Amino acid sequence: MRKKIDKEFFQDSYVFNIINDIATSSYTYLKSIGHECHVPGQEKPYNCNWTTDVAEDLQEMTCIIQYTVSGEGVLKIDGKTQKVKTGQMFMIERPGPYHYWLPEDSSHWEVRFIELSSAALPIWNVIVQSFGRVFEMEKADEVLQLWDEVFEKTKKGLVNNFFENANYAYRILISIHRYLAEFGVKSPYYDSIKRCIEFIKENYSKDITLTDIANAGDLSPFYVNKAFKTILGDTPIKYLAKIRVRHSMELLYSSSLPMEAIAEQCGFANANYFTKVFRKYVNMTPSDFRKQKLMPIIL
Repeated sequence: MRKKIDKEFFQDSYVFNIINDIATSSYTYLKSIGHECHVPGQEKPYNCNWTTDVAEDLQEMTCIIQYTVSGEGVLKIDGKTQKVKTGQMFMIERPGPYHYWLPEDSSHWEVRFIELSSAALPIWNVIVQSFGRVFEMEKADEVLQLWDEVFEKTKKGLVNNFFENANYAYRILISIHRYLAEFGVKSPYYDSIKRCIEFIKENYSKDITLTDIANAGDLSPFYVNKAFKTILGDTPIKYLAKIRVRHSMELLYSSSLPMEAIAEQCGFANANYFTKVFRKYVNMTPSDFRKQKLMPIIL
C-alpha cells in the first residue's frame, strides 16, 4: 500500500550561465543548484538515468552532489541498488553507471543538489575513493549552511560573477571533505594509499620502483596504480617524479649545488635525466629555472 503523500511537488532550480573557454575550463565551478520535492503521480516521474547508453547525448561530464532533505529515493550504482534516506548524500558523475529515481512506495523525495564542472574531479576523486559515494550527513551543519547561502544568493541573482561562483564550488567541496574526514567512514584502502604516499615522500631520493610503493601499502602493483590514478590523477611513478622535481626546485632556489648533486639528492639517475624530467614538468631546464631565481611551484 502506498504511503500517504505528506509533501507537495515543487522544483526550484537554477542553471549558471558560464561560457566554457580556456579561462574557465581549469576552474571548478557551479553549473546548477536546486531544491526539489518529487511525489508519486506527478506528470513527469522523477527518474534520472545517467548510464552511458541513455545519456550519450550529454556534451560533457559533470559532477552531481545530492542531499536528501526528507523522504527517500533509490540509487543504482554499477547495477547495485540501495535506498537513499533522509540525511544521506550521494556524489556521482554524469554520465556514468548511475541511475536514481522516486520509487512507488515512497511518499516523496525532497532533495537539494549542486552540479559542478568536470574540473572538480581531482578533489572529487579523492573524496569518493576515500569515503565512497553515499554517506550520512547528520552533523553536516557547515555544509548545509553553505548550500543555503549559495542557494539564497542565487535566487536573488547575486551569484553572477564567475570567480565568486568558482569560490563557492571549491568551498562546498572542501567543506564536504572536511566533514567526512572528521565524521565519515573511510574506505578500506584509504590507509594503504596514505602509507604509499608517505613512503614516496620519505624515499624519493632513492631508486624505488612501483613494486616498492605497492609493498608499502600492502597492495598489488596493479591496484596501487589504479588507485593513485583515481585519487591523485597520476600514476605512482608520475607522482614520484613530481615529488622529485618539487624538491629539486627547492634546491635550485635555495642552494648553489651543482646539477649532478641535485640530481643525486632528488633520486634521478644522472644530471641529463634530471634535466629531461624537469623540463617535462616545468617547461624549462633546471639551469634556466635557477638563472631566473624562480620560487618552487606546486605540480
